[in-house]
Amino acid sequence: MQFLNLVALKASENSILEILQSGKFQNLTNDKLKTLIIEWTQKKNEVLRTQNLANRNSEDLIRYLYKRYPLKNIDAFGILNWKEKSKLKIDKYLIFKDIEFENLIDDLLYKLENFKDALISLQAVIDAIILESQKTK
Repeated sequence: MQFLNLVALKASENSILEILQSGKFQNLTNDKLKTLIIEWTQKKNEVLRTQNLANRNSEDLIRYLYKRYPLKNIDAFGILNWKEKSKLKIDKYLIFKDIEFENLIDDLLYKLENFKDALISLQAVIDAIILESQKTK
């Protein structure tokens, strides 16, 4: 699933802030469009809130892995493209028997689901704004 482009979100935010701050919002005669714009602001804030929670959780997971798993082995599949795995003798599978690891993963997945739901909800409001604004032309 591809998430909403957050750069586009920022551009949309600037447009809506301009409408709200310039006084043009009061000039809108379409009450449904006004309601949707207010809803957009609330949904956007929810996206940012859930994104921040997921980011913090992923940072907690990385801190956990720093102490228990060679990140070089993970980075071998990323942009670093290491040719060799870590030479450290660590039982990598111990983390799968650790309740803290399980809880970190579970919590991260929960927060990512909330983030995804917030994005979907925001996308629905954006689509409704587009439809409603086309009616007023």
